[in-house]
Amino acid sequence: MSETKDNRFASGVNAIMAVVFILNLIYSREDNIIMIALTGGGRLVDILSATNASVYSGFQVHRLITYGYLQPAIWHLLANVYALWYVGLYLEKALGLTRLFVIYHVGLIVPCAVFLFILPNGVMYGASPAIFCCLGLMAY
Repeated sequence: MSETKDNRFASGVNAIMAVVFILNLIYSREDNIIMIALTGGGRLVDILSATNASVYSGFQVHRLITYGYLQPAIWHLLANVYALWYVGLYLEKALGLTRLFVIYHVGLIVPCAVFLFILPNGVMYGASPAIFCCLGLMAY
């Protein structure tokens, strides 16, 4: 119980990612949801993921953050939930909730903007860039 109280940020982000995953399956129910759950995809990928066309041409800058809450495959979701839980346990104690919130979201925005600038045909989804940003901070 104490770990959950000390890890409010990761608990909240993980809950959002799980809800978005389930909503993706519900929203994509006319497709093969078993294949979507195992291999990724779904209709929310088109709505929440970040692409060069959506961010730079379509001026949908909110996608620089929403892509980080989209985990289209169960394996992706489980890996990021696990990693964020353990990173969050340490960093929330060391930095506090507000600083961790800012660092996490900067870790979403900057890598996505750079990635889409360098690879204009790329698609970004998943929390991995922010988690790696947090891991780099822990290593520092």
